[in-house]
Amino acid sequence: MTLKVLRVEDLPMETLTGTVVSCQIWSETHVHGSSSSQSSFVGPQGGHVSAPAVSISSTTTEKLQLFIRRDDGKEFTQRFIRAGVGIREGNRVSIVYVPKIGDEPMALSNHDTGKSRIFENRIQPFVTTTYSSPENRTTHRILSYVNLIGFLALVYFGFSGDLAWVDILLATLLLLGSMFAAFLVGPKVPAGLYDGIKAAIQKRVDDAMAADKAAAT
Repeated sequence: MTLKVLRVEDLPMETLTGTVVSCQIWSETHVHGSSSSQSSFVGPQGGHVSAPAVSISSTTTEKLQLFIRRDDGKEFTQRFIRAGVGIREGNRVSIVYVPKIGDEPMALSNHDTGKSRIFENRIQPFVTTTYSSPENRTTHRILSYVNLIGFLALVYFGFSGDLAWVDILLATLLLLGSMFAAFLVGPKVPAGLYDGIKAAIQKRVDDAMAADKAAAT
């Protein structure tokens, strides 16, 4: 399921807080191999023989599986890939996530160590683009058609030889100018949307830690 937002307020987020009752950490190693033909000359009379060149590499991925008991007694589990936050049994943790959009969290925090991580690579899929005004939407569509027709005409007359190189140069400059104008009025990511979502996630992390600290005093 894909969710696109234009405002920070349009992204529904929830925070789950609880105590880690089980913590499992393991690593998975994937081996990658490739081969290519490699030639070398041999013998006094020349000639050559081909032998494969083999290249082998590996990547290791750290995974974390948490079983967490919420304050209401209910338990849930969450798996992380490269969590980036140290966790052990007994730690108080919070997880920020977007409900109904898979099971990958947006942030993980350890209240006892004060460490947290926002998974920034998961923010971008929610960010969408929009036109700054209806007039720009109309202008962009018109310029898109003009650019397409202009490009096809330039290719046709350029290869037919009916235009001098000076005419081709001028037509190319006009087309580039029109394409630049289309870019200026085209759809853009609303200013500050990405950073706004990141800040909203961080606020949820901070609020969860502050609430836990207040409850303990």
